[in-house]
Amino acid sequence: MPGEFCGLKNRSNGNRSRSGAWYLRRILPYRNEGKRIEGIVVTFVDITHQKEAAAALEHARLQADSANVAKSRFLAAASHDLRQPLQTLVLLQELLAKVVVGEKAQKLVAGSIKPWAACPEC
Repeated sequence: MPGEFCGLKNRSNGNRSRSGAWYLRRILPYRNEGKRIEGIVVTFVDITHQKEAAAALEHARLQADSANVAKSRFLAAASHDLRQPLQTLVLLQELLAKVVVGEKAQKLVAGSIKPWAACPEC
């Protein structure tokens, strides 16, 4: 039928006004009782608050991602800095275990640092 719009679709993420406010524009057909389009209905909904909230959420997500990267770098460095002296102590313990004399001394040397070296999370 002439003058009818079939499958009229209106998709918009919003339009920004000169004042900085965001509006969602909807354009829908105005139909009479016979289903003929006699005009259009245009509505604007203020979505400024939603846009601002989405921007704030994205900013917070980026900050959290940045903090997570910094945390991972710190933990990797701290882990390395803590493990290095422990590895040195383990090597010294192994050398000491080779030269120590006596059963009591052997037990003391064998049980002092080895549990720390075996713990992968320590």
